Amino acid sequence: MTRILVLATGGTIASRPGADGVAPTLAGAELVEAVLADDPDLRDTLRVSVEEPFRRPSYTLGPAVMLRLAHRCRTALAEGHDAVVVLHGTDTVADSAWLTHLLTLPVTGGPAPGGPVVFTSAMRHAAETGADGPRNLLDALRVAGAPGAAGRGAMLVVNGEIHAAARVVKSHTSGLHAFASPGSSPLGDLTAGIVRFTRPAARPFPDPGPVEELAEIGMVPAWAGHGDVVIGALLDRGVRGLVVEGTGAGHVHPDAAAGLERAFESGVPVTVTSRASGPVHRAYGGGPGSGRWLAATPALDSGELGTARALLALAVGIATRGTGPELADWWGAVVRHQAGLE
Repeated sequence: MTRILVLATGGTIASRPGADGVAPTLAGAELVEAVLADDPDLRDTLRVSVEEPFRRPSYTLGPAVMLRLAHRCRTALAEGHDAVVVLHGTDTVADSAWLTHLLTLPVTGGPAPGGPVVFTSAMRHAAETGADGPRNLLDALRVAGAPGAAGRGAMLVVNGEIHAAARVVKSHTSGLHAFASPGSSPLGDLTAGIVRFTRPAARPFPDPGPVEELAEIGMVPAWAGHGDVVIGALLDRGVRGLVVEGTGAGHVHPDAAAGLERAFESGVPVTVTSRASGPVHRAYGGGPGSGRWLAATPALDSGELGTARALLALAVGIATRGTGPELADWWGAVVRHQAGLE
């Protein structure tokens, strides 16, 4: 039998309306028991245990809580569970899944156990007509027990689709189609309860090793004429890394260049992402802030990571590799993995 640990953390999938609005009130064990009762054949192939590390809306989660959740997924796999299923709110599920992926994808000769860790969520609360939570949970359990799931790290299963944690984003506030994998496609899907993987497992990247605490990273959204005041304030605060969400292909306004140069001189790692989807590129010239200018600086190339993934990857990388060449090597491997290049 497949040993699966379910980690219930709240979110809409565990929510009902109350005096203070919709809030998570349903226990994880109750949710799991209900869906397995509807599929006794699946129940007979799984040995499921349930833990509830916390029960809260996912918009309240911070990096430290996400790290604790990722650690529990990793230790559960090391303890002998074949897979982990995580019930999670939709607001930050892509972030938690990505951080967990960084800590659980298998490495040849390394200690990371590989997974799978299957996250799932719901867009409609449990008391709403057409609630999608039970189906998503049942599908997540099916994926967790499927042979083709092994070695894929973290994934998100929602709305009949299997998404890679390295790609998935929440792209709509409320629709059942809220999750997508821009620039790629889902890893697979489920039809009539049958799990189908249509994309191969990605190659792993170096295990970051023990992560006791994430490095504090500052984030600056770029806009026309945004200047370097926020960058300066973050550097004064003592952030250990900086992510600038650039415009277009990953550019920043010339008025921000002085702030970035201060970061470079201080040895603070910087990466510039784009607020648009797709990979950043450095073809455009035009002086400070341009792609050509950034390419000549120590800024780390963010590839297709996007802002949210870059923040967490940089927090892990600095915490485990420091700010020198080892960080650049690890960062490059993560960016290539996320882009599907290795």
